[in-house]
Amino acid sequence: MKFTAVIPTYNREKDLEACFFSIEKQTLLPNEILIIDDGNLDKNFIGILKERAERKNIELNYYKKNHEIERRGLSESKNRAIDLAKNEIIFYLDDDLILENDFFENIMKVWRENKDEKLIGVGGKITNNREKKIFEIIYNYIFGLESKVKWNINDVGFQVWDEGVTENVEGYYAHGGVSSFRKELLGKIKFTVFSGGRTSLEDVDFCLRAKNLGYHLIYTPHAKVLHNHSKSGKENIFVSGEKEGKNRKIIFQNNCKKNIKNYLWFFWANVGWILRQFLAGHFRNGAGMIVGIFSKTSEEEKIFSKLKGKNLGFFMTMGVSLSEWQKVGMLSREIEPINLMAEYFNKVYFFTYGGEEDLKYKNLLKENVEIVYKKSKINNYLYSILMPFVNRRIIKKIDILKTNQMLGAHSALLSKWIGKNAKLIIRTGYSLSFTAKQKNKIFLYRVITIFERFIYRYADFSLVTSKKVYDILVLKYKVKKEKVKIVANYINTDIFKPDETLVKNENKIVYVGRVVKEKNILSLIEALEGLNIELDIVGGGNDPFKDVVVKKAREKNVIINFLGNFPNSELPKVLNRYNIFILPSFYEGMPKTLLEAMGCGLACIGTDVEGIKEVIKDGENGLLASTDSANIKEAIISLKNDKNLQNRLGKNARKYIVDNFSIHNQIKKEIRIYEEIA
Repeated sequence: MKFTAVIPTYNREKDLEACFFSIEKQTLLPNEILIIDDGNLDKNFIGILKERAERKNIELNYYKKNHEIERRGLSESKNRAIDLAKNEIIFYLDDDLILENDFFENIMKVWRENKDEKLIGVGGKITNNREKKIFEIIYNYIFGLESKVKWNINDVGFQVWDEGVTENVEGYYAHGGVSSFRKELLGKIKFTVFSGGRTSLEDVDFCLRAKNLGYHLIYTPHAKVLHNHSKSGKENIFVSGEKEGKNRKIIFQNNCKKNIKNYLWFFWANVGWILRQFLAGHFRNGAGMIVGIFSKTSEEEKIFSKLKGKNLGFFMTMGVSLSEWQKVGMLSREIEPINLMAEYFNKVYFFTYGGEEDLKYKNLLKENVEIVYKKSKINNYLYSILMPFVNRRIIKKIDILKTNQMLGAHSALLSKWIGKNAKLIIRTGYSLSFTAKQKNKIFLYRVITIFERFIYRYADFSLVTSKKVYDILVLKYKVKKEKVKIVANYINTDIFKPDETLVKNENKIVYVGRVVKEKNILSLIEALEGLNIELDIVGGGNDPFKDVVVKKAREKNVIINFLGNFPNSELPKVLNRYNIFILPSFYEGMPKTLLEAMGCGLACIGTDVEGIKEVIKDGENGLLASTDSANIKEAIISLKNDKNLQNRLGKNARKYIVDNFSIHNQIKKEIRIYEEIA
């Protein structure tokens, strides 16, 4: 089993170096060390650590958090590590630890000997933590702070531990900074982001939620560390206590059963917990806890508390299934926002038009996401009408209904009517009526206009991805401005990023998308005539318009390579083999393929049409051209012959995407809307 040692750190170079030195001396070395920097570590220092890691055949990766879009604090750092770590077991280590030489070996031994699927973590022993005396045990029992299970989170959210244990013991808690976890399960639960900071009980909250889901941990006293409790980078003691008190209250509110017994127990346990601080002489810490218990929670904590008991229903576009997403390589991209939103909700019901075969993707979704699949082979349109009635028991549990696109939105509207007064959120990535009009299908345009007007009338809120669609809702359908908001498409900028290690295809440009008439590929082929530049097309392998494109390319003596579909997770490697990306469409909504190419730092050419011109700022982060072949050709030539321009546009494109289209940033905007209407 391979494992990654993750070290979240904040301005502690000396402590981090000492911790790193103890890792170098391990009898079993990690495959990867991942440093998550919440401060500002010196680049030369990181370079030295990388050289030392290389000598031990350890891959060392360094991640500097961007505090414009990422919150400070341990929970956010640990969650980022889940996305970045490359191995199946993740160790979280405090940066001021000194590991005994066989620490990793003893932890990994437990993992190898225990194949239980419900085992989520293995924790080690902090040798300088004092063992409990008999008086303290009696005191804990009096205040409800003890448990028959030696390592546990009790029913009101207080951790119980016993450093006196001499053999491995199964339980439900382990110290957060000396523990290891199975990455697959970490990704399903993740750490709650409270108010940030270094002492926020994120390990207690995580272990309690894991316990409630049926998981357990193993504590092994044979894996030992010394915890130096460094003062460097630490918060004010009063502030630390305040956060602990506040977060203790949130943990109880979100994860514990609410009855008279537990309310009284929680109150009495807090009396004992805080009194112990004063008895030990930790007056400022105890005073901070009192303030925290009675303080107001922050906006995001309120959102989390408000939505945690709510259920979300997510309706896929009519006719679309998880299997279809997988087939075209979109599955990982499309389910990522679902998993992120699931962190805030009690349950997410995922309505798909696929059959039982869609259940095989359950392992890619968070534990609290349930796939609701089509149980018969009836026509998709008929099923879209019957869906709410067939699944009425589930529908009645849902508090917020959200559509993926307008096509199929009637299923969600019917669910609103037969459910329990759920709020309906309509997401519109592109306007169906606008698309019909562009294709000159007038009758269809009129029918769809009536349909869209009806849906928007009964929606509680609308999310759109572009200013163009926003204007259609406000001006054409008279939707009130306060009931519609632009939440742009988003990409994972940790995945779609430049990769300088890959060799570029200098005489090729790349297009990603469907091969259909509205993508204006015929004009692109005409533009490439005589340029000695090949066109690589990713996707669209089975589109019927492909034959027309191939014929046109032969006429113009242009070489086209159809590369087929790729899983979205592999697309960054494909894109990073090119310098130039092109999107020559007649119209777009908010094209994710363009965002992904810009995220990878490619120099991008797009046509000056709705959707594209909202992303590309001509001459700043890309080039805009009109839809005719002559103008497209001019843009290709000017970019192909100017390496400096390519580099400048690519660098600016990357920065623009990170600042404006990061998935984590956009999901938080969306979650705030859910909280407002819940």
